[in-house]
Amino acid sequence: MKYFLHTDTCVDFLKGQSDDLRQAVENTAPTDIVITDIVAAELLTAAWLSSRRAKNQEQAQKLISHFQTVPFDRSCTQVYADMYAKLSKKEHSLGDSDLLTAAIVLAQGGVLVTSRKDDFAVIKGLQLEKWS
Repeated sequence: MKYFLHTDTCVDFLKGQSDDLRQAVENTAPTDIVITDIVAAELLTAAWLSSRRAKNQEQAQKLISHFQTVPFDRSCTQVYADMYAKLSKKEHSLGDSDLLTAAIVLAQGGVLVTSRKDDFAVIKGLQLEKWS
């Protein structure tokens, strides 16, 4: 099973705010934990916009290089289109990056690890876990 760390989980991990999260990462095979290219881009953008740019960019790059990154590829396009069409009729708090990430996770048959389980619960079939 592949566990896809969402941006919020990566930020929590970088901040060292959760022993449960640290233990879950340590107890999971490194090859089973991945991040999407979307999450990598969000981490680098947040670092770039932060007041401690150099330090945060270094931390983000280190985290990104530690895990395999998974792209949004052709297999994700139909998943994204179906999901977007269904959600366009519902109220939700997910942004475009969240939806792209969810499409990758669904297409890959993985589990999204996030502290925002309630937000992502509107996506039918998306497996969710909270490690922090």
